[in-house]
Amino acid sequence: MKRKEACNQRSEPQQERNHPEKIIYLTSHDLAQRFRVTERQIRKLARIGYLPGIRLGKLWRFREDVIWEWERKQIPTNDIERLANEILNGG
Repeated sequence: MKRKEACNQRSEPQQERNHPEKIIYLTSHDLAQRFRVTERQIRKLARIGYLPGIRLGKLWRFREDVIWEWERKQIPTNDIERLANEILNGG
């Protein structure tokens, strides 16, 4: 019985013990809705390095905490649509 109890105690994931905060990843669709731009614009901004993101094959993922911190530091929210259009149109 004691061995089974000890085994159950070890089955707790390492991440939950050491890092109680869970990391949330957003999609390009999530960010497009948030910033009121297209998914294509979000992917382009990530590809050129303007948005901090992680590329997984053809998909982009963005850490929620990193994006909100980036947003706070970089530009007012209402300027992202203008910026995205300038970058996509070469302007």
